[in-house]
Amino acid sequence: MYENSFFSKEKNLGKRGFSLREKNPPYILGVVMKTVFVFGNPLVKEDSIALKTARELGKKIKGIEFREIRALSDLEKIPETLEIIDCAEGIEKITVLEDLKMIEAEKKVSMHDFDLGTELLLMKKIGKIKKVKLVLIPKEYGLEKAVQETRAIF
Repeated sequence: MYENSFFSKEKNLGKRGFSLREKNPPYILGVVMKTVFVFGNPLVKEDSIALKTARELGKKIKGIEFREIRALSDLEKIPETLEIIDCAEGIEKITVLEDLKMIEAEKKVSMHDFDLGTELLLMKKIGKIKKVKLVLIPKEYGLEKAVQETRAIF
């Protein structure tokens, strides 16, 4: 894997911090063209569609590294435009959000309620992120459909 190479500059990401393009990393002259961060839980079926989609996209799209991460706070440096793939409830088709105001803010009771949407809103408020492209895949989407529609976005 690329855990200890220049393909994974972030530290302490463990097994989830590797490039999903294991055999053919996306680079030109050793430089990754773009990184898309992917969220999800491979152990929970409803929360793994983004991970599975990214693995398939990694085989088909050159120049993009799809990197699994647990939280944005794992990143040492946040890119100018933060691109993320995740799954979501309550949507019928793949949705691209570039305006964080569209994320519903739910009342948080504890740190266990702190999700990606909350983390993005907080990081935007404190100036850590400037632009976001959030690609949301419905949790109940089929893999082929998710790959086809998400590929058209990237």
